[in-house]
Amino acid sequence: MAKLSYLEIDSSGDLLSVLTDGVYLFSNEHTREKRGIRNSRCSTGVTEEIIYDINTEAYASGSPVGAGIFSIRRTIDDQIIMYQENAFGPGNSSVNYEITAKSYKIDTSLEYTSKLTFNENIFSSSANQRIDTKLNGLIIVKRNGIVLFDESEEIKKQVINYGLCMADFFQKSELFTDSHHITRRGVGDYFYEMPQNGDPVVIKVKFITSKCSEGFKKLIMNAVKDWEAYAHVEFHFFNDNSNEYAHVRIDVGKGLPDNGIPNYSAHGTLAKMIPNDRHTMRLSVNQYYRIQQGLVTEARVKRSILHEFGHVLGLMHEHQHPNRKFKWNKDAVYKSLPSGATREDMDRQIFAIVNSPTSSNSGQYDPQSIMNYPFPPLFTFGSSACPPARDEDILELSAGDKAFIAKMYPASYCTKLNPQCTNNNEQKPLHKKKPDYIDTTNEPPGPE
Repeated sequence: MAKLSYLEIDSSGDLLSVLTDGVYLFSNEHTREKRGIRNSRCSTGVTEEIIYDINTEAYASGSPVGAGIFSIRRTIDDQIIMYQENAFGPGNSSVNYEITAKSYKIDTSLEYTSKLTFNENIFSSSANQRIDTKLNGLIIVKRNGIVLFDESEEIKKQVINYGLCMADFFQKSELFTDSHHITRRGVGDYFYEMPQNGDPVVIKVKFITSKCSEGFKKLIMNAVKDWEAYAHVEFHFFNDNSNEYAHVRIDVGKGLPDNGIPNYSAHGTLAKMIPNDRHTMRLSVNQYYRIQQGLVTEARVKRSILHEFGHVLGLMHEHQHPNRKFKWNKDAVYKSLPSGATREDMDRQIFAIVNSPTSSNSGQYDPQSIMNYPFPPLFTFGSSACPPARDEDILELSAGDKAFIAKMYPASYCTKLNPQCTNNNEQKPLHKKKPDYIDTTNEPPGPE
């Protein structure tokens, strides 16, 4: 018997739906409930998250049939399960669904694909049946061969505005173990030693590219004062023509539209391992131009500056804290690899755990630390304390940042901003006023 098919097309010629014998095989016109990828924002005790809902009522048919929702979810151990919700009567036997899952085999770069197919008629069974799909990984959902949902494409949409700090790419491979744990060789490797006479640690900084605008330089110099307020350190900025050795050498890029270099910095004294004629930090000047164009706020750019100078002071990424309580959706992270990055880079950059107790603010993970960087909600799962979802969620040093950096670089006297006084509560300025730039143009290079 011949099937009757109808095409619905809008006034511009775009396809709205395909109807065959009263069954919608494809529909843009008829709405369907889609809770989509909705991470729990790491609510305590959550064991499942909704990935996608198939609402069969969105696909009307010519004759009355059963309907309901197939709710596809991911468990905290990365298993895909499905619930039949609000189901009544037998579903339409003309409709078949397919769920394909792709994941990576453990410790390999090989992608593994598995598949589950089922007929809508299973609604004739238990209305709230829980189905173990035996799948894991990122999913694609099809209805009679038409893609309804592609999790990989959703990930691409969510990560497009997320910039990852590349600081860990400076680390040498011997600092990491096969189990993706960083082994610290000692506090002195990352943190600068305090002078014995009580003076602040002086960290010398200069720009090594000529395209940096004075406005961006001023923004950077003002931003680092937040660290100076709590750490007994001084950042001394040299003028561009200085021959003096600088611990921090900033490359801001060329300022071209296609020169979106990532921000990163060497960790603390590990910068000494980098040749003196090479940069130790990158801060893209394009960020400053985007402020001028109204595309980003100054506060967001300042946040990036504070984060990178936190690395200069020896701090690691907070999401690598050994006591973090959340879990990673590794398939989602791997699917969003930055250009030029490998799965091994992401293992080290994101999943690695820092072993040293001196690597982060305290014994507890600090979700408000400036040393976090934001991840899409779908990257994490399962705790009340997760990395921020947006840059705007963390724009300043947290209380933990301030307390920890004051501990690592302690002042010998108190200040108004850091009132942990040791000299009879006498308040003194933490640092003597210094000029914006220190002119060392005619001085020979330092011995360091």
